[in-house]
Formats: sequence, structure tokens, C-alpha cells
Amino acid sequence: MGHKPERKRTKRTFEELTDAEKRVAVAKDVIKQLELKKIVATPGTYVYGHGKTDKQATRRCQACMLGGAILALARLQPKLRDDLVDVYSPHRGSGEMVCTTGPDAFALLEDLFGDQMLTIESAFEDWGAAGEAFTQKRPADRMIAICKNIIKNKGDLVLPGDADAE
Repeated sequence: MGHKPERKRTKRTFEELTDAEKRVAVAKDVIKQLELKKIVATPGTYVYGHGKTDKQATRRCQACMLGGAILALARLQPKLRDDLVDVYSPHRGSGEMVCTTGPDAFALLEDLFGDQMLTIESAFEDWGAAGEAFTQKRPADRMIAICKNIIKNKGDLVLPGDADAE
């Protein structure tokens, strides 16, 4: 009996994924970066990092849920990094670099997440019904729960208790 030739699996690039698959990839990357302590879940802060160099400024950033998604998208699509993340020196000659959201960050996120952007941010920031749907007190736990929800629901945030929830 002959054996079947081994099929070679090719990994698709981020650009080749569907929008739902991209949202899942972003959520998985946010969790990974939280675990590596490269993202510090911080309510009220889109993206903030600082250091003596560009690399140090982006090594460990404070971020809310949308900020975490921005940082993940910058890692997953390096060619868009300058549109997503802005690294600059706030004071000439200070030797300090600051990392914050880039000029097109929110437009790029909206292209990917659409109307869910506000619900995702509300869930993390503990605003309204979306905030009440997630009971985790620690920001990192809340961010992970939101990301796991997006992963479980194949790229969509489904609020616990919604009729549409699985």
C-alpha cells in the first residue's frame, strides 16, 4: 500500500485573511502581548509608551482595548505601523521618545471592526450595558475576556446574555 504524499500547509498572510479572521488574529495577539507584558491594560489611555529610543517607547505600552487592538494591528501589519502608531520626541533634546496612536489608527480599526468599535471600547471601559456585560474588575482580565469572546464568536463581540450569544 502506498502512502499519501504529505501536503504542505501554507500559512496565509494577514492580508489574505477574511475580516472576521483578522479580528480573531488581532484578539489573539492582544492576549499574547498582555501575557508577555508588552501591553499594560489601562482604562482611559488609547496608547502610551515612552523610552530613550523608538524601540524602547514601543516595547511596553499602556493601552485600552482599542489601543491594544491598534498595537496588535501594527505588529500584524508592519507596513501600516506608521499609520497606526506614532513615535516622537515631545521635547526637543530631551532624549525621550513617546509612543501614541498614529494619524490613521482609528480609521483603520473602524475599517476592520466597524460598528463594534464603540461596543468593544464600552465593554473595556465599563460603560453602559456593554460594560455591565463583563464583570472582571482587573483591566487585564477584562481585556482578555473581551478578546476571548471575539475569538469564540469568530470575530464578533457578542455580549454575554444577548439573544445572539452562543
